[in-house]
Amino acid sequence: MSMTKESNQQRWERVLVGLSHPTKQNYRQAVSLYEQCNSMTMDELINEALDEQSERVAEHMLTIYDRIIDFREFLVAMGRVASGIKKYVGIIKTVYKKSRVRIPFIPPMNEINANHNEVIRFEDYLTADELRQGIQYLPPIQQARMMAMVSGGLSNDECASLKTKEHFIDALYDYHQCDDDMEALKWLAKSDNVLWVICIKRGKTGKPFYAIMNPETVTLTARAKLKEKRLREKLYPTAKNYFGVCCRNINESLNFGKAGGKTRFRPHMFRKFHSTAVRGNYHISDVGLTPSEIDELQGRGMTSVQSTYIKSNPKKQKFLYCQVINQISLWHKYGFKVIDDDIELFVIDDAEKSKKLERENKKLKEQLEISQDIRSEVKELISDKGIDEVVDIVAELLKAS
Repeated sequence: MSMTKESNQQRWERVLVGLSHPTKQNYRQAVSLYEQCNSMTMDELINEALDEQSERVAEHMLTIYDRIIDFREFLVAMGRVASGIKKYVGIIKTVYKKSRVRIPFIPPMNEINANHNEVIRFEDYLTADELRQGIQYLPPIQQARMMAMVSGGLSNDECASLKTKEHFIDALYDYHQCDDDMEALKWLAKSDNVLWVICIKRGKTGKPFYAIMNPETVTLTARAKLKEKRLREKLYPTAKNYFGVCCRNINESLNFGKAGGKTRFRPHMFRKFHSTAVRGNYHISDVGLTPSEIDELQGRGMTSVQSTYIKSNPKKQKFLYCQVINQISLWHKYGFKVIDDDIELFVIDDAEKSKKLERENKKLKEQLEISQDIRSEVKELISDKGIDEVVDIVAELLKAS
């Protein structure tokens, strides 16, 4: 053949270039299964296809056609779900194409015999009570990471990309105004009204968007960073996969069950909680954002043409966010006001807590005064009638009651 064959390593370098780490793992898994199905290496399979292509074998006689059809049946027999089969077949086609192999037309698969993902119902989504219950078992830095997903709708990958200095300390300088990083963290750890807004790129598409997190996330993050012996560059340094394992362990310990074939208390469900909560679906009286507004908050939605002409205003995004902030906050209630065309946030539940505490203290004080009065009356009774007669009286009263 006239075409020079590449080494397996060279092919992989070209196929995997520019892909994220999770996507690379998916590619390697798909190729491993394809090799297992055909009892050949991917290098051998690509060379086979290139040889037939060079020899101008008729399309209806190409080996690659049967190999891909057989691969689909192989995955069905393994019990893989239809969506996963399509993904893996698509990956194999891409590997071939990036190795300069032309793919013949292959009819769509018949999904009747393939498994399908279980449908996730509204009742399967995590509630605020379950999130409060589960988060307490995570280490501080993982609690902060979880809250970034719950309150900001961030993905696990997006959390992994955040930097301590750039995305947290420097981004919130207008609030703390501290030139020393540790002093800034101390200030933020005590704050209760900081709205955290950063411009980041969405993990899947690389599209920039404004991510917004509530004060609970800010406080948890600052307190967790203060516990580090050395301030680490990554804001949430826990490995993504390990964070997922920790969440699954908590799910098992608390018997939260499964949804869609996976554990309910897992990172992606935190993001789903955010979407559902800001849509106003948890309670009838909740404020609801439109699907397009939610997509904008989570970095989805607009096409490349739209994003060229339409830019999100962070102040408008903050205004939308503050309308639903109480639906995605786990511990506090907030109010906000517009001052000089910007948002100022404040806690509104502290007054209620103070009133409740005051009522409880008043009740305890009244109970204490009553017990003191009773004690004085008992002393007088003992003084007048003697201890034995008082005991008899109490016994009769108890017996009557």
